[in-house]
Amino acid sequence: MDDYENLLDKWFQFREEELEINLNDEDKKYSYCFDEYRNNVLNCIGEEKQNLVNSELDKLERQVMNSMDYFNKKYYGTGFKDVIN
Repeated sequence: MDDYENLLDKWFQFREEELEINLNDEDKKYSYCFDEYRNNVLNCIGEEKQNLVNSELDKLERQVMNSMDYFNKKYYGTGFKDVIN
């Protein structure tokens, strides 16, 4: 990993920590609330299918979060690199 990537990773870590403690009402309005949707889905299905559906929802959540992380890093990383260069 080169110096650019190390610096970018440190910046992302700082921003993530900073964002978590400084959310305002508008931020909270748009925050990710997967658990609420999970509970709504699980309440609509029979008990015998809940473990399977919960497992699939876990996979979906991981995929969504990984995708968001990837595209945020790609998008902001490009801008970050442009500014540094």
